[in-house]
Amino acid sequence: MSIAETNKIDGMAISKENKHELILLITDHLDWEDETAHLLILQDKLNAYATFLETKQYEQVYQGKHFDSYLIEVDFLYEPTENCKKFMEIGEKQLAGLNVRIEGEYTP
Repeated sequence: MSIAETNKIDGMAISKENKHELILLITDHLDWEDETAHLLILQDKLNAYATFLETKQYEQVYQGKHFDSYLIEVDFLYEPTENCKKFMEIGEKQLAGLNVRIEGEYTP
């Protein structure tokens, strides 16, 4: 799976620390040469994940499981730009009503 496949969830698991938190993974392999295009792709993927959570499609995998919170973890191959970091903060504020956090992970 990849960030460009907005119709697919890259990964999904229950948090080890909090059994009432669902983690959704986005794997981002794109560089930042075209930052605007990259941010639009990320926006599309985050919107798809928000819809996935709003419609509780995760129940197909975790039947009968209730989650109090959700984490969307974006694993970046390339270090995110400052604009990307700001974008993710704004996205997190917009999804706060769904109890969604967004975190970016980059390991050089």
